[in-house]
Amino acid sequence: ILLGAVLPLVYRPMPVEHLGMMGIIALFGFVAMLFIIAAYRRAEAVVVAPMQYSQMIWATVYGALIFEESLDLFTVIGSGIIILCDLDAIGANEEKYWVKCAADTLHQWATYRRATGVAAKGEDLRPAALRLT
Repeated sequence: ILLGAVLPLVYRPMPVEHLGMMGIIALFGFVAMLFIIAAYRRAEAVVVAPMQYSQMIWATVYGALIFEESLDLFTVIGSGIIILCDLDAIGANEEKYWVKCAADTLHQWATYRRATGVAAKGEDLRPAALRLT
């Protein structure tokens, strides 16, 4: 209540130029969220979620470069733990993820060929390199 009473004495409206910059920031944030949504749709959450934790690392880097903040020991240790966990999560699921993506792509391609009448039912639609002879 006390600060609200003092506000009329010190308030300055935001310049119009700043309002435009805030709109640009909001647009970038909106597009970034669309990319995050697309990532969760295309990959398993166990692969995408650790990448969101890397935002803390980027915030630390930007803070050091732009705002001349210094890194302390706890920030470095925490960032190292996050990086190691990210690499472990990705490495554990990488092979399973790529095999699943390849299988899904081949299945979609075969389904499309059958639906368009290009392939006969029962025809081996896999590329020649993947066929067992």
